Amino acid sequence: MNGERCEALAFTFCKCATLVLLTGVYALPIAAVGCSLFYVLAHFKGCKETRCVFRYPLLVAAFWTMVAALSIYKMVG
Repeated sequence: MNGERCEALAFTFCKCATLVLLTGVYALPIAAVGCSLFYVLAHFKGCKETRCVFRYPLLVAAFWTMVAALSIYKMVG
């Protein structure tokens, strides 16, 4: 792994850490909803495959929507 790839991963974790810092306990549902929203938008704007392990934008969106729903359920109940 070269330095540029390491920096790219570090920047990804920096974005994650910043989101958690700003949103605290609500970070997971906020990130999951944002992820779902942007993957749905990507699908409708023509993106048919992603770099995500699930590969298809609507499948990724469905997964993160379930994660968001479960995390909100656990927070409320």
